[in-house]
Amino acid sequence: MNNAKWKVAILLLSLAGVSGCATQPTGPVKQAEASHVEPEHPQYVSIEVEDNKLNRYIAHVILGNAEAYEHLRPEHFAQIDNLGAEVTKAIGISTAEDISQIDLLVNLKTLYLERVEVTEVLDKISKLQNLQHLSLRSAIREANAALDTGTNLIETVVNLPNLRYLDIQDNHIDEIPAQIANLTNLHTLKLNHNPISELPNEISELENLQVLQLAFTDIADISSLVFNIPNVKELSLYSTNITDLPTGIGTLTNLVDLDLGVNAIEVLPSEVGNLNDLKHLRLTSNKLTTLPEELWSLIDLETLDLRFNDLTEISPQLNELTNLTNLYLGGNSFVVVPEAVWELTQLESLDVGLYSSAEVPSQLSALTNLKTLVIGGIGITEFPSEILELTQLTGLELAVTSITELPAEIGNLTELEYLILHFNELETIPPQINQLAKLEVLDLSYNNIKELPDSLWKMPLKRLDLSDNEIASLPEEAYYLPTLEFINLERNHLTTFPKEIEQLPNLKYFYLDGNLIETEDI
Repeated sequence: MNNAKWKVAILLLSLAGVSGCATQPTGPVKQAEASHVEPEHPQYVSIEVEDNKLNRYIAHVILGNAEAYEHLRPEHFAQIDNLGAEVTKAIGISTAEDISQIDLLVNLKTLYLERVEVTEVLDKISKLQNLQHLSLRSAIREANAALDTGTNLIETVVNLPNLRYLDIQDNHIDEIPAQIANLTNLHTLKLNHNPISELPNEISELENLQVLQLAFTDIADISSLVFNIPNVKELSLYSTNITDLPTGIGTLTNLVDLDLGVNAIEVLPSEVGNLNDLKHLRLTSNKLTTLPEELWSLIDLETLDLRFNDLTEISPQLNELTNLTNLYLGGNSFVVVPEAVWELTQLESLDVGLYSSAEVPSQLSALTNLKTLVIGGIGITEFPSEILELTQLTGLELAVTSITELPAEIGNLTELEYLILHFNELETIPPQINQLAKLEVLDLSYNNIKELPDSLWKMPLKRLDLSDNEIASLPEEAYYLPTLEFINLERNHLTTFPKEIEQLPNLKYFYLDGNLIETEDI
């Protein structure tokens, strides 16, 4: 018997050939006609329990010993119903060989596999008819996509009738079959990063569908789609090359979250005002020049993202959105920040970066609930004192200004976890920066800094970007940042390679290109 594999025999009584007891003739029988019937041998079905990561995990869970995988029986496999993300990552599943007998998990309800090539086990996954949650993200390599494996994958999953959650992002799928209608229990469908150009009309039969993600697909025309998904609450069409948003968008009255970012939409139809349940609307990186008045009737909005459009003004009615907590307006064509912004005192996150005014209104200090702030403009020459009053800030980005120094009071923002100060004219950093005891990310890139205070090297930083400055050397203290994971020193004036920095215990990323270091010194 092979020690690597053990045949587990399961006795099956044949209903047709085996009786529970002996029977006697009911009448006299001639001796010559009597015949001797040999008892039938029991039938056996055997499985070979393979030595792989999944089977060892099951043996550990069920039998208490991963090495006992040889003793697993079908009833043991049947006890496993969850292979979620945390489980599969802990097991270390990375290849099809690791799950070569997954079809034995007949009661499996949750399966999460990311970047695991599943071509060889699709037929086995198709047998998991009790699956309710399935994630096969990035499960088909590009080389196999040419063999229509992506098609095989979609044909497999549409025949798993109990699915409620299906994530098949990034699998080179270019067509969704009409059989998608089989998934009548489906609640969530994630198709991002697939070259899909349309969805079949049968998707309208998915009456329980509430989440549909189509980001980075080729669905540029959604005029028919919007009428087939009336119950959807979350719809992502991020980066799908949409140019025209149909008026039919107003029929999706159950929408709570709508993402239309990174498209080429020029006009937001007034019918968007029909989306009374909408809480999150993302329109970043489009070509909007105006907004319909009906937008301001969406009083339940909590997030409004209008970054990187061509807007020159915002209606004063913006201040009627009293539930708005996240407002992103950076990268538009405002000369000054719209006055209505400063009346939204409930805001927790605000982006008003990249505008041309030299003034920061004093009303900024009234936004005391702010936790993250992005602000900046080429006209700003001094650090805005109003920011120093926002003591609840956990994140601050002040970029593309002409400021040359930071005030010592920067140390008062003790809740800061990240501080982005790139693309300014900073020459010095005050020693009080070390009062930011919670700071983990500090970006000082693209400034004119020649040296840094010793106190900076005593902070709990995980990420430090000093690229594109004028730093010629690092102090000895720089080599004692035990928490540092990332440091970028590219394009400075360093002349010697700081070898000691490689000894930092948690350092994972270290960039040094574009300095004055001789190759032989590295």
